[in-house]
Amino acid sequence: MTLTHPRTLSIAALSIFAVVLGPAAAHAEDKKEEKKEEKREAADEKKEAEREEAKEDEAEEPGFMVGIEAVTGFGKVEALNLKPTTSFGSLSYERKQTSALVVSPVASLSFPVTKHVRLGALFPFVIGSLSPADDKSRGAANWGNVELEAEYEREITKQVGFEFGLGVALPTAVGDELPEQDTLDRLGVNTNTVSADKFSINHAAQFSRGGEVNALFEPKHLGIIPKITIPIHLSKVKVEPYVKTENLFSTVADSPHPITVELVAGVRVAYAVTSWFDAGVRAWGNFTMTAHDGRDLNIGAVEPELRFHYHVVRATLGGVIPFAGEPSNPGFGGVRTGLLFSF
Repeated sequence: MTLTHPRTLSIAALSIFAVVLGPAAAHAEDKKEEKKEEKREAADEKKEAEREEAKEDEAEEPGFMVGIEAVTGFGKVEALNLKPTTSFGSLSYERKQTSALVVSPVASLSFPVTKHVRLGALFPFVIGSLSPADDKSRGAANWGNVELEAEYEREITKQVGFEFGLGVALPTAVGDELPEQDTLDRLGVNTNTVSADKFSINHAAQFSRGGEVNALFEPKHLGIIPKITIPIHLSKVKVEPYVKTENLFSTVADSPHPITVELVAGVRVAYAVTSWFDAGVRAWGNFTMTAHDGRDLNIGAVEPELRFHYHVVRATLGGVIPFAGEPSNPGFGGVRTGLLFSF
């Protein structure tokens, strides 16, 4: 019987292991290389996707923007009208709810200063007519308050953003508050009805817009308007809550209300029906925080709206429906139309 040397057995065993395990080891090494290659490809795809997304974000980032938006409003507003007199009586005026039809176009422009900061301006105007029940209609026109704006925008997450705006409404709107009745009786035919009508149609413009942007139309007032908006995009649903204060400072030396503070809070909810068409609704409330002589200035309004967007153009159509406060009592309402161009 011949005994095999242990060393020979070890070599034989190693040879067998090499034959059996060699392909397995090579296969494992190949698998490792494949995984490394897959990771490299995944990393490259991720980088490419990030580059494409960055390009899309850059493409979506608006540049110079210019637009025109107008609300056509109808309802009743307090205005001065001739008092009925006898054949021997002197002419005088009285404050009375008067039917009004107003159009309040607002031109806008804005441009980016940095990636997150924009500057802009709003240029409001009002034209309309006042129609007393027992007298002929008369027309009136007035400027609104030119507003200078700065806005900071930033993305918090892919779905949530943050916007902070600060507006300064310059006192370019004219018109005097309606005098009390005893003053009207004393002034008689010397009453400045032209100035009073300018005041009334600007208030009609405020009512037609549901009290949302009173600082744009309040005569002889300087406005400071800070605003915060949190836009949220959830797939096809857009939710845009906002809050702002309109701090109005009278430029009239003996004004009974030198400062008026209004808190405005609202939200827009919209659904992207197609890539170029959104259907939604806006709702807001305006709450006057300072003394207002018993007037019902806690205002609420809703606005169903449609928005169409195609390349550089966005069109808006909406209906303003006040449901609380002064604008709702005389049954004011408005139809909003707008065009905005982005370049």
